[in-house]
Amino acid sequence: MEALAEIGRARELDPLSLIISSVQGWIYYEGRRYDLAVQQYGKTLEMEPDYVPALLDLGTSYLRLGEYGKAIAQFEKAKTISGDNGVVLSDLAQAHALSGDKAGALKILHRIQAGSGTAFVSPWDLALIHAALGEKDQAITQLQKATEEHVGWVVRLGVDPAFDSLRDEPRFQQLARQIGIPRQPPA
Repeated sequence: MEALAEIGRARELDPLSLIISSVQGWIYYEGRRYDLAVQQYGKTLEMEPDYVPALLDLGTSYLRLGEYGKAIAQFEKAKTISGDNGVVLSDLAQAHALSGDKAGALKILHRIQAGSGTAFVSPWDLALIHAALGEKDQAITQLQKATEEHVGWVVRLGVDPAFDSLRDEPRFQQLARQIGIPRQPPA
């Protein structure tokens, strides 16, 4: 995998970089090699236990492994460090939805939508919540809005495992074509 070779070279140049270490985990995650992602995020967190991006990404990897309690623990730790920001709340809502706690997920979603003291939540993060809840139409609508608002994360639309449940939807495929993402089956 070319991305792993490149990040390996970056690690050689700067072995103590948190972001480089974390990005290596993200490459494993998007390649659906979740066990390796968990290991890599663990290495990143050994360097800096309070590094919020690695905590969130570790939690997301646990979500894909079906280890919801571990995911929620990582998201809660990130929330303690960084506060109620949109990404943390989105991740927590996804974890509750995927664990079967739809009421917990909806409570967070309603709190976000009410704007009760929370930070900005992007349409991308709302799409992640709706996808986790199985609300495909709402998820795709939010992804369309994210595209219109030029949310940078839309470049990951073709590879993010969180949207695997949407890949066969015609509206999702149309959106992917619209933004120029080739259709590739998950690895």
